Formats: sequence, C-alpha cells, structure tokens
Amino acid sequence: MKEEQKTKLRAIDLSNLLKPYENKWVALSNDYKKILESGTSLEEIIKKCKKRKYKRPIYFKVLPFDRAFIPFDS
Repeated sequence: MKEEQKTKLRAIDLSNLLKPYENKWVALSNDYKKILESGTSLEEIIKKCKKRKYKRPIYFKVLPFDRAFIPFDS
C-alpha cells in the first residue's frame, strides 16, 4: 500500500459523553461529538432520527461501564 493511501486512526474517548446513557441505545453524530438521540430500543431512536432527518447517525448500545465486553467466536 502506498504511503499516501494509509489512513491514521486515532482513539476517541467517549466515556464522558456516554456516561449518562449507560444501558441505553444512542445515536451519535458522524463526528462523534454529540448525542443526537437516546432511548431504550434501537427502533425507538431510529424513528426519532428519521423524524428529525439526521443524516447517517451512528447507532449503538452503551454497555455498562462497570463490566468488560469480550467477544467470543466459537
């Protein structure tokens, strides 16, 4: 791969932004700086985002901060 084609990825610390939304679904802005919507289900926040016409939000479940998540592949 050519040097100019390489993309540098940097870690983004979202812990302060996401702490109030623990165990909820959230929709983030594309720049990861703002919570657009939150709710108890993915379907709920998708409907909210469509109603407000947000473009390409990032959806995910905020896991509990006092636990670790380890993916498992059998």
